[in-house]
Amino acid sequence: ALSRYASEAMINPFVKGTGFALFVFIPLTHKYGGMFPQGGSGELSESMGRLIKANGGTIKLNSTVKEFKMSGDEVTGVVLTTGEEILASKAVISGMNIKQMFPGMTGGHPLPEGFAQSVKNLAPANFAPIHQHIALNNLPNYKCADPDVNNAFWVEFSTCNKEEYWNAFHALDLGHPRDDLYLAITYSKWDKKRAPAGKHTLYLYGFCPYDLADG
Repeated sequence: ALSRYASEAMINPFVKGTGFALFVFIPLTHKYGGMFPQGGSGELSESMGRLIKANGGTIKLNSTVKEFKMSGDEVTGVVLTTGEEILASKAVISGMNIKQMFPGMTGGHPLPEGFAQSVKNLAPANFAPIHQHIALNNLPNYKCADPDVNNAFWVEFSTCNKEEYWNAFHALDLGHPRDDLYLAITYSKWDKKRAPAGKHTLYLYGFCPYDLADG
């Protein structure tokens, strides 16, 4: 059951090398617990914005980056589609997909031998996460022999049969959706700001094939 954590990287947990996740997710959870922003996930970005501004930073909206400004082998800033150049004092940090950046955003600057081809060869995972945010009148009551499951921060669904478990992820790899690999969190049980009084929210997270077998 713990190998479900390996699939959080959108990789079939039967693939060799995925076991590293067990040494990341589980220790971190035991050390730091399950943390979340009060008031909803949007509050995380709002808090980051307040921190940036409090330290003299500027947040630019509707400012599309066209390419990186290069000097030798270093990125020194960015050029916007408007032609505006923004220079960095220390570093340029990007959260973009690597395929968006290379080679198209380097302005023809030479890259290490074989690097562009390696980026081109990257392929998306066979499955991707799908999220459902559901409004509830009551807290969920899970069908489980252990009543403590209703007090868990999150609940992961998975079969205990190894063959069925293998079949589930193999089906995803082949493009067939599954309804038995979900994770459920009811944040409103701990954060009353998430829902009106007496109501609750359900965060239902599962996997879906990136490409469906029947198109």
